[in-house]
This record gives sequence, structure tokens and C-alpha cells, in this order.
Amino acid sequence: MEQDQLLILLKNAIHDEEANPHEDGGELVHRVVQTYLKILMDSGFVPGFAVHEVIEDVEIEAVNIYRKLTYGHFNLKEFRLKRRET
Repeated sequence: MEQDQLLILLKNAIHDEEANPHEDGGELVHRVVQTYLKILMDSGFVPGFAVHEVIEDVEIEAVNIYRKLTYGHFNLKEFRLKRRET
């Protein structure tokens, strides 16, 4: 079964400390959302009249996924620190 592209992008971004080591969770989510929206726009899946609704939905979904992936940690920095320790 193929995983959702947004989930894959978020997992990769969260675990890639070296790409943007000083960004916080909000910046990470924003960067991933922009990447995902570019993929959607390039594929032609988003009709012009629905762009704003799609952006809003993707942002909400990305935040929810981010929260689930980093559950139990105060912030992205703590998550990455704990991950390095294990």
C-alpha cells in the first residue's frame, strides 16, 4: 500500500536535522506544506477555484500529522534530541 505523500514529506523533514537544524515545528510544517502544494499544483489535481480551500485543508492535515509524529515531545528540537539519544 502506498503512503500518503504529505506523510512521507513530513516524516523525512522531521528526521532530517541537517537540512534546517534551527527551524521550529511551525516553520517545518510550512516548508512541507509549500512543497506538497507545489506537487499538487504541478500534477493538476487542484482546480483553480478551490485553491484556497485546498491550502487550508493541507495546512490543517499537516499540523495534525506533525503533532502525531512528535507526540510526547515539547517541540521539534526536543524530539530530535531524544531521537539522537536512542
